[in-house]
Amino acid sequence: MKKPKTVFKRPWLHHVIIIVYIAAPFVNILLLRLFLNVPFSVIFSRLFAGYGILATVWLVTAPIVGISLYFVNRLSWYVFLGHSGLILLDFIYKWATRPAYYLRTVPGVHNILILAGNLALVALVGYIIQKDFRSPYLQVLNRNWREQKRIPIYHTVSLDGAPRIVSDLSTGGCFVVEEGTSRAMGSRVKLSFSSDTLRIECAGELMRGTGEGYGIRFMGLPGAKRRDIARMLRKRFSLRHKVELPCSLVVAQQERGAMMLDLSSGGCYVQAETTGLQQGSAGALRVQLPDDARTFLFPGKAVWINSAGENKKPVGFGFQFDRRQGRFLKLAAARHGQGVLIR
Repeated sequence: MKKPKTVFKRPWLHHVIIIVYIAAPFVNILLLRLFLNVPFSVIFSRLFAGYGILATVWLVTAPIVGISLYFVNRLSWYVFLGHSGLILLDFIYKWATRPAYYLRTVPGVHNILILAGNLALVALVGYIIQKDFRSPYLQVLNRNWREQKRIPIYHTVSLDGAPRIVSDLSTGGCFVVEEGTSRAMGSRVKLSFSSDTLRIECAGELMRGTGEGYGIRFMGLPGAKRRDIARMLRKRFSLRHKVELPCSLVVAQQERGAMMLDLSSGGCYVQAETTGLQQGSAGALRVQLPDDARTFLFPGKAVWINSAGENKKPVGFGFQFDRRQGRFLKLAAARHGQGVLIR
């Protein structure tokens, strides 16, 4: 069966960035012609002499970057990073080695205009890298470059009054599981979400659709609520070391075999049979490392029961330790960690 194509709505800022990059060389040339009365023939014949080698390269290749940004893929991100490096290198070189360069060559207010344009371009590059796309291909977790830090989570929400399941959540939006949806990209919905510590009610906009469901961007959500989401995600869904450690769960004087699949100082995910296990069930996790004679016993409770094998995890449960186990985490990760961080 052919996999449905992913469709998404690009935010208006995305279109603005594309237009800026495509228009950059043409605007620069027009400014020289209009403000300094430099003939086009002189501009093109002395392009490298006037702008410098680095500036000329990034200027004439800017439209290529703008076009690649439209397609929103991994190659687009690398092209953008390489081009941004040229911009920053050229800016630093000119203003660090020749601070009076523009003062000597450009008269009056035009000097301020060029400086402002350079600073605006540097600020735009910094904004994209730091805030909008979060350098996903340089991080330990694989994420799409359009997304913020989305955390896998299995929870019921209300969407236009109907119950739906979300499979990930971030401070900016969530992904709703709904196969074969006919909702149009850009349409608005009403969303409400509640947990034991948090309640959210806001409007949302559909930004991305796949065969499995659609991504929703929160609209009008106060900053305080976004911070509450961030705190909840940091507390309950911290980065974990991928491991495979045999263990057993002791609940109500009964013990069942299990396998620990990931580990943080605050908890872990355990692959095991979930029959009779409930959210909040108190117990203890017994672990013995293969190369260690000691037996480790960690009191805690099951905070998430995954009896259906959701979120690309096998049937099992999330276990929260009563006390943080930083020393055991270092020991287990150093000896048996697989060098991968997951959630």
